[in-house]
Parts: sequence; C-alpha cells; structure tokens
Amino acid sequence: MLSSQMDRLAKLNELRAAGALTEAEFDLEKRKILDGSASILLSIGKPAAVAVFVVLLVALLVAWMTRDITQVRQPVVVKVNARRPAAPVAPPLVDIKPVLPTPPPLPPVSNWAGKYKSEAGGLIGSMTLQPLPKNLFKVNISVGSPRCVGEIDFTAKSQGNLMRYIAPYDAVSQQQCSITLVRNGSKVIVEEHSCGVFHGFECSFDGTYARR
Repeated sequence: MLSSQMDRLAKLNELRAAGALTEAEFDLEKRKILDGSASILLSIGKPAAVAVFVVLLVALLVAWMTRDITQVRQPVVVKVNARRPAAPVAPPLVDIKPVLPTPPPLPPVSNWAGKYKSEAGGLIGSMTLQPLPKNLFKVNISVGSPRCVGEIDFTAKSQGNLMRYIAPYDAVSQQQCSITLVRNGSKVIVEEHSCGVFHGFECSFDGTYARR
C-alpha cells in the first residue's frame, strides 16, 4: 500500500514536470495521497508509523528537489528582434557657390593693331598702331593738307575700347597735349586737346579713322 502511494507521488511529480498538471492540481493530488497515508499510519503500530513517515518525508524531499531542478532546467527564451532599424543616412553635402555674373569679354588687343585713314574737309590723316607687350601700342598719327602738316608719335595703353595719351607740358606754348582714341568696330575716333604744337594752325588730329 505504501509502495503504491510512493509510486503515485513519483507519477504526480513526472506529470507536473511534463506540464500535464498545474501546481494547484499537483498540490491537491498530493494532499489526497498524504491524507490516505495518515489513515494508514493510524492503523499500524508506532514503530511502523515512524518508518512510513520517514519514507514519505524522503519522497516529498525528492519531489521538492526534482521540482527545483525542473524549474532551473527550463530554457530561457530571449526574443531578439532580428530587424534592426536602419541608421539614418545623412544627405550628401552640396557645395553651393554663388553664381557671379560673367563680365563682358574685353575686345582682343590685336583688334587695335593696323593702319587707318581719315579724309574730311580736304584734310587727309593716317594712323598706324603697332602692338607692344603689356597691352601697349606705339601710335603714329600724321595729317596734311595744302595749308598745313602735322605728326605725333606716342605710346599708350589699351583699356578695352579706350586708349589715352597725355604729352608732357610744353613751356613754350604753355599747353599740354592730350589725345583720346575710341575704337568703334573697324574704326577709331580720335579726339585731341591743345595739340597745336604738333601741327599747323589749320590742321587737327581729330576725325574718324577707318582701317585700311
């Protein structure tokens, strides 16, 4: 009878370990077995009752230790999210430079070079421009008519479509000659100021000189 009760305790422990019984069900069935064991102890003598009590106590200790071991051996499941959020990607840096207006290109310096001629009011003028380094030009202007002749040589620097020359001050005439050249396409407009020392009274370097 006692062996059968121990077998029932062992079976209950196996069912509890396998998950077939809940803890409440296990305790209830165990209490029924122990109650039955108590009635058996009352029906037998004192020495036998002590032996049976020891056996039952050992069975309970084994069941309790098995319960602890079962709980320890239960695998721990850790859920890991395999999909990790992608790290934000910073937009590429764009080097934005201010757009500056493009200045109009200067006319080629070589467009100045050449030979020019002017005819107006019976006055014939000729002009030659020879290029030098650093946008400099050697300029020769000569004019002539039946009443006068004149000529001047100087070096001036091109500034786009403009060229200007200022002669040294002349103490005799107390004048300082200046000549301005303005290029207009294939023509050069010449304008002088106080240059009478370089030509006769009736001559002038003024005029529009066309390329020959």
